[in-house]
Amino acid sequence: MQAYAQRMRPSQRLIGRSALRAWRLPFPVRWTPAEPLEVAAPRDENPPRTTRVKGRRLTTSRATTWIIDGVAVVDPLAAVFSTAAELTATQVVVLLTRS
Repeated sequence: MQAYAQRMRPSQRLIGRSALRAWRLPFPVRWTPAEPLEVAAPRDENPPRTTRVKGRRLTTSRATTWIIDGVAVVDPLAAVFSTAAELTATQVVVLLTRS
């Protein structure tokens, strides 16, 4: 995460699993080196396209940006909602109570 952070544009931020992991929130799937870093770009920019990075688009007003360990990350609630499709209802509730 730290290595790619130097390549991120100022308008980009971590989202999805990567944001949950940055916030140290529990995710039911253990991290592996093969897991792509998820980076969101504003709707009017192209998302990143490079090896081991999953580029996504996010409307700027949908999330607040926080800096964690020098990396721009979406707020905890946006992190949870951006992974909700991968989770059960119970897992979402657990994450919401911790964020």
